Amino acid sequence: MDKFGMDSLDAEPNHLLLKTNIKFMQNKYKKDVFHSIMDEVIQELVCTFPKEEPEVLLNVDILDTHLVVNSVVDGRMLKFDLNINNNNVIFNVTPEQAKHGVTVDICVSNHKIPVRISKAETGKSDDLHNYVMQFLQWYFLILTFKYAIKEGDSERTNMTLKFCIQCSSVIPFCQSTLKNALTTS
Repeated sequence: MDKFGMDSLDAEPNHLLLKTNIKFMQNKYKKDVFHSIMDEVIQELVCTFPKEEPEVLLNVDILDTHLVVNSVVDGRMLKFDLNINNNNVIFNVTPEQAKHGVTVDICVSNHKIPVRISKAETGKSDDLHNYVMQFLQWYFLILTFKYAIKEGDSERTNMTLKFCIQCSSVIPFCQSTLKNALTTS
């Protein structure tokens, strides 16, 4: 109501775009006025957050120790910090240096320690490999279950069913009574 200078719900709205003869205007003009006013209202109501810079994964090798760290883009530099021997060390490298790999010597307790920094390759997941591995896992589980029942091996049958309890959302026959019976046995 404050946006339109209204004291009560019965008062007439006042706005620069709202004219006294708006009721007699064409629908196209009314629509343009409505969208302009709604854009103003939304602009006042919605809080926009600053866009965060993406993090870049870097491989860091210190004295035969391999680390993968997240670096923050700070201007034209990739920035990250490490705690080495209770000393907080801040590293700044350019994306080009990280892409080709760079060695930085740091001085800790009067010793120079070489730190190798390179850009980490983000591995793309192999969906076909994951699918085949899951398929084979379930296939061998069913074979194990089938042979355990055929041989009358109740221990192996129970072990197979207990494995299925973890995957109860995938296997519909694992109901709560079956889960309770198997977990207590």
